[in-house]
Amino acid sequence: MSPLRTLTAKAVAYEVKPWLPKNPTIAFLCCIGAGPWKFNRRRNVQLHALMGAQALIGADGDLFELPHDAQLFPLDWQNSFVRTAITVTRSGYNSWAEFAESLADAPEQAHDRLAAVCGARGTPKVLSLFLRDFVHIKSFPVDRHVRRALEEVGLPTNERTLLDMCAAEGVDPTPIARMLVGERIDRGNPDWSRWPVEAAPE
Repeated sequence: MSPLRTLTAKAVAYEVKPWLPKNPTIAFLCCIGAGPWKFNRRRNVQLHALMGAQALIGADGDLFELPHDAQLFPLDWQNSFVRTAITVTRSGYNSWAEFAESLADAPEQAHDRLAAVCGARGTPKVLSLFLRDFVHIKSFPVDRHVRRALEEVGLPTNERTLLDMCAAEGVDPTPIARMLVGERIDRGNPDWSRWPVEAAPE
């Protein structure tokens, strides 16, 4: 049995719970804040970003309403992704929600399009998370934990290569990727699915 099929068999029993809210703006900000930190730090970074966005655009606001100079995150690349995404997509879409829907309409182009509008090289983990867990496009986010697990079973660590291999073998990459994260760290991403009614638990 190939390594991918072995992992697929293990992933069948792995329970996955939704963690993103239905608002595409809040979901995107949650994903941008998903690393490179351990659980508590990641939760605090995401909470700061969500509270900052809520103060600026309200609980149901759209990403396009954010001021260009908004600094929601501690790292420059995170704020740059958000600013660039707003600047680029505003020229062709009426809202971030509309752009997110367009990604789902053309899944084969989604990785390249999202990376391009954010000014990213490749598809960083945080963008792959948005595609996988909000847009529901097959993705394989790779961080240091997943990279180590893949290397141990002799699989490549490049997301595009992994997706091509999964397609060739008829394997769904989503449960495998989620399982690898769950096995390597005690908790995955904080649950923001009920925001703003309820913040993610400590």
